[in-house]
Amino acid sequence: MLGSVECTSEIDFVCPPFVSWLARSKKPFTDGQVDSVPVYSVLPMHRCGISNVCYSSSGSAFAYQQGQYLFIHRDSGELIDTLDLPYKATKIEFSHFSYDSFFLLLVASYGKGELDVWSIPKDSNPESEESEILLHLQFDLRYDDIVDNKGAIKQQFGFDGVFWVPQNENGVRLPFLLVVLEHRISAMVYSLEKQTSHMIPSPISSKRGISFHPTAPLVAFLHRPLHTDFILVYSTTTWKELFRIECETTQAEDLYWCGTTICVWDTYLECAVYWYNLLGLRVGSFKTKQKQLGIKAVDSYKDTLLVLGCYDESIRLIQATSRKLLKKEVTGSLIPYGHPAIVYQETRPDALSPSHYNVQELPFLIPSVQVSFKTGSEFPQVGVGLVKISHNGAYIAFRNDNMPQALWIFDVCKRVTSSILVQNENILNAHWNTHSCQLAFCTGSNQIFFWTPEGCSCVPCGDENFTIFDLQWNPKGSSLMLLGDTSFVLSFTS
Repeated sequence: MLGSVECTSEIDFVCPPFVSWLARSKKPFTDGQVDSVPVYSVLPMHRCGISNVCYSSSGSAFAYQQGQYLFIHRDSGELIDTLDLPYKATKIEFSHFSYDSFFLLLVASYGKGELDVWSIPKDSNPESEESEILLHLQFDLRYDDIVDNKGAIKQQFGFDGVFWVPQNENGVRLPFLLVVLEHRISAMVYSLEKQTSHMIPSPISSKRGISFHPTAPLVAFLHRPLHTDFILVYSTTTWKELFRIECETTQAEDLYWCGTTICVWDTYLECAVYWYNLLGLRVGSFKTKQKQLGIKAVDSYKDTLLVLGCYDESIRLIQATSRKLLKKEVTGSLIPYGHPAIVYQETRPDALSPSHYNVQELPFLIPSVQVSFKTGSEFPQVGVGLVKISHNGAYIAFRNDNMPQALWIFDVCKRVTSSILVQNENILNAHWNTHSCQLAFCTGSNQIFFWTPEGCSCVPCGDENFTIFDLQWNPKGSSLMLLGDTSFVLSFTS
């Protein structure tokens, strides 16, 4: 281990009473509470001033910061190593494991351009080798802001985003780092193996406009010089530009690889999607006939299914290879009699009692909010803003921001909405299990909510003062991390 520090943040595994899984009855549904069976065995709790909790790509470890130390644990809770960080009073803004889980990236400050890359012990015995810093970057780049003829003001800038580059069996022993600089000046690629860097044009953003090919050593960028959108394709081995494709978009929002083609969608002012091959030819497109606000959220399943969450309060399923519209599912606040969906409504007698679900009779009216603009945002709070596809592409979970307390579950095979979950609070986030059709979501309460094709459940975390704002599934699918403001709960499925 690095440094002589006593670790005071070991996870304390406690076993509260069994919680209940509210499962769907085999009999015809009636109004009332659903039967329950136990599914969760332990809810280990970890309470401390923590930040930046992240799982490794393999799911075998997770890391978090506490003060000036970074703790790395195995997925079972065993402490692997403790890193004594060089930034004593600095909170890490971002941390992420490499794709092989052997390296850990720490960003101390985006604005100052400071980051470290650490190697992680690979042996089960933590004393066999120690973590060490492989790379330390400290940007000291400045630009001139001319204010008058007397001189210039020097302003420092850092970077806007950092990514691990997938290795894709390209023969590279150590991975690359992709660093996007602030103000879209450029992007840099750092080789941990050769300790060299490459300068490439900047994508439109560090949060969108970047897509790595799932199997080939290729990366595609959205680049926008002089108000024209281009797709730049680079080799992630040599970092040479292979293709430059001019797009027909007005102002492209994002892109992703779809087999040997690249799918790109246009500005939120227009519902339009285009597919291009590597020769620069448009091989397909999808547009709505009427003029309206366009795409708000997107998710895809491999290279077969594309799901668009749109501002017209609907989702559109597109077959990615044929570029044909499979289904348009409209969300309405009134669920009429005869609708195929089962409506589950959360019921909580009081703040001290756990919630449970009741199956509601149809017709049913879902609570909705008046359409408004959030302060500081240019987007109206309407339309499907959350879209999540299950690991096998069988189900789609989505939320209409105009009805933030409802989560819709769409059955892709039957092409109907099979379930609607109505909560007491707004739904903040939802994530599918990486190995099963099990959906977990949170509402800013001390409970975590689940849905499967067999039914749904409400699970209390065991602490009334703990509020869940987000969650992460272990890539193995065996555990779930519930994230609060300054603490987290690690739970295991049985």
